[in-house]
Amino acid sequence: MGLCDSVGAVGRQCESVACRAADSGRGAVWLARLTGGQEVAGSSPVAPTFLSPATAGRIRMPELSRFYGLRITMNYADHVPPHFHATYGAEEAQVEIASGDIVGGSLPRRAAALVKEWAELHRSELEENWLRREQSLPLNKIDPLP
Repeated sequence: MGLCDSVGAVGRQCESVACRAADSGRGAVWLARLTGGQEVAGSSPVAPTFLSPATAGRIRMPELSRFYGLRITMNYADHVPPHFHATYGAEEAQVEIASGDIVGGSLPRRAAALVKEWAELHRSELEENWLRREQSLPLNKIDPLP
């Protein structure tokens, strides 16, 4: 258990996975717990640093967007081709960034069409987040469909 520099908890004892990893000698890491318990890392609130792949893999998939009952996430410890995850109810699919096509899993037809439309509108932001993910940097939120 280490001293946490997370937003709103500076100096308090913390038992989060990433705080324990930081205290184990892998580098100073501050954590900000964002909405929904999402954790991101950096050396200060303005200058992010890198997480080890092991630590990044233990931090849950950050939510990039949410709209019409769809939840869009991206996993830090994921594989190529560049893709994101879309969840609708109990259904989940992996969606390729370049094409907006489902490459794994499934979604209802209407949900799949909404995801494809959203991906086409936000392709450059998704590509940027994929690169940030590779560098273990915090991912940026992306606007939902109107």
